Amino acid sequence: MSTFFVPYTRNVPAAIEIKGHKLLIVASEPEDIAADLQLIGADEIREIDLPGDEAQTTEVLADLAAEVGGGVVLTPAGVSPSVMIHSLEQELPWIH
Repeated sequence: MSTFFVPYTRNVPAAIEIKGHKLLIVASEPEDIAADLQLIGADEIREIDLPGDEAQTTEVLADLAAEVGGGVVLTPAGVSPSVMIHSLEQELPWIH
């Protein structure tokens, strides 16, 4: 089983928009996301346990994506959301 940490604001996952893409940035370690809560617009971090089964894991992540109406991005270990956001701003094309 894997654990991921998801930023939330008022009981809703805190998604951001980058070049028209709505994204929920999640981390494998809480300290990777904690310093950037304000940047993301979040006020808390919630721990989400993902089952070991790949189909169930996909379902949990798909449910999160559906809840925010966008995609889910997992930051690599040790990478803060601010670094990930900067990278995505450089790499993602605009959606109009």
